[in-house]
Amino acid sequence: MLGFLRKETRFKLFLRRVLPLSWQDMGHYTLLVGPEYLREYFRNKPLIRSPLFYETHIAPFIAIHGSWFLWPVYRLLKAFNICFVINIWDSTGHTIAEMDQYARRLRLQKVDPRRRYVMVRKVNRFSRAIADLYRNRFWCLIINDLVYDLFLPITIRYRDLVLDSGLSRLKIQLREDLSFEPPPPRQRYLHQLPKRGGFAQWVRYFAMRSETPFLFPLREGLPEDRRLMRLLGGRRERLALFHYKNAIGNATARPTDPTSYFLAMEYLLDHGYRLVLAGREPMLDEFRRYPIIDYSCSGIASYKRDILLFAMASVAITGGSGVGYLADCLGTPYVYLNSWHVPLPQFSPYTVAVPTTLQDLTGRWLSFREQIGIISTARSATRPFRNPSSSPATPPATRYLQRCRRCWRSNRIFAP
Repeated sequence: MLGFLRKETRFKLFLRRVLPLSWQDMGHYTLLVGPEYLREYFRNKPLIRSPLFYETHIAPFIAIHGSWFLWPVYRLLKAFNICFVINIWDSTGHTIAEMDQYARRLRLQKVDPRRRYVMVRKVNRFSRAIADLYRNRFWCLIINDLVYDLFLPITIRYRDLVLDSGLSRLKIQLREDLSFEPPPPRQRYLHQLPKRGGFAQWVRYFAMRSETPFLFPLREGLPEDRRLMRLLGGRRERLALFHYKNAIGNATARPTDPTSYFLAMEYLLDHGYRLVLAGREPMLDEFRRYPIIDYSCSGIASYKRDILLFAMASVAITGGSGVGYLADCLGTPYVYLNSWHVPLPQFSPYTVAVPTTLQDLTGRWLSFREQIGIISTARSATRPFRNPSSSPATPPATRYLQRCRRCWRSNRIFAP
């Protein structure tokens, strides 16, 4: 036993002094040493304890160097004509928009209808919503962490086995030359497209939507949720959703001013609409003067019910957030407020946008061209707004009221 411990000590020194740091971090050789060293090693390596370590380090290593035993599985999947739908990200906006892109490709036959489309996802609230609402859009849908991990080396390596439905620049896939970039902590992508490539994805998606602007495949065949209907009083008619942002992030350059909503809310109430607070932000004291159904803090809010709620709404007001894509992809007329991402407008014909505009230090309003330049040169458009030479400005409440009237009129004219 003492001889084994001395060998273990020598092997630890060999790992630390001879092998490159990247190999030590991979942790492959720790399986050869005793349990005490394993416990100590993993205790001091928080990255390896992370469930993302397999996705960002182990699975790429298997995909690159283990093709000799992945090849039989690859040939079997090819024989059964399997195609994995990938890069549908777990976020409010991306999940619904990327599912919409997949559903439109199927409807318009932009993809091979003879292939068997399979989605394998990890267990989370977005996966459960897809499974409950859109399971019939796939030949097979599997929500299981273990199965996801087993198929991951195959889906990130073999491009002819996957259908990329992503609109994000971040890809859970190796490059064509089988290279990848270990992502920052708490991230799981393997490489990132340049900004031009990211915009090109949206251009192709919008071009496909322009062929059928009044088609919304994700509205079709949705079930009824009893708990949601109980909250709404058993009625789905004349629902007006409103959503605000209380923090800076993504497309929101500054928190929503609640008083700017008042005129629009009074206008909707005067026309017989029932107000519903959507999203997850808490009910503000400023809003309590109006009769509002508080869905956001009702205890039943979920991504599945978000989709169902926006699908049955007559009109919506959303802040600069992925929540806007719920209305956009479900064909709900809505006013999209306070987004400073001018190059990424919403596409639905039922959309009325009121973007956040920027002012320089002298108070001059920046043109859209200048604002697009700021976004194009920013390190990431998903980071909170920070620009030392400009500041965001909130439009007046009268402008919100005007856009709300326009949206209400478009609802009467174009509502499906």
